[in-house]
Amino acid sequence: MDIVGFASYNYGYCTATYKVGEYDYGRWENYDTLYEPYIRRMETMAPGKPIIITETGTSAIFTKDDRPDHFNYSMKAQWFYENYSYIARQRNVLGVFYFDINEFDGTTCDLRIPRENFTAYRDVVAQEGYRYLTITELKGFLP
Repeated sequence: MDIVGFASYNYGYCTATYKVGEYDYGRWENYDTLYEPYIRRMETMAPGKPIIITETGTSAIFTKDDRPDHFNYSMKAQWFYENYSYIARQRNVLGVFYFDINEFDGTTCDLRIPRENFTAYRDVVAQEGYRYLTITELKGFLP
């Protein structure tokens, strides 16, 4: 069985998106730009093949005014609910891997899932019927 996949991130307005020349690369993104176009492309390029979102993550820096270090965890929580609910409804998407890291190219990007007082990730995963797989279980899905 072949599997296709892609990675896509919501960097929001983290420091890594600061202006380069005259252009500011910061923007808050959701499933309509992060996942939907790539899922449709994969379905066209490899019809019937399972899709894995090989890496994803979201910043908590929601606006330009939040730079460099005001983390809006309320918006990060909303992002999880909206985006993971969307992914769960995609019949060809087999799974998603969250990139839980706090550094991007040496510049703080806050992609990590906060360990204290933040339940959005765990809640949406349970609500949408996702399940964690051990490495042995995961290998059972691979060719």
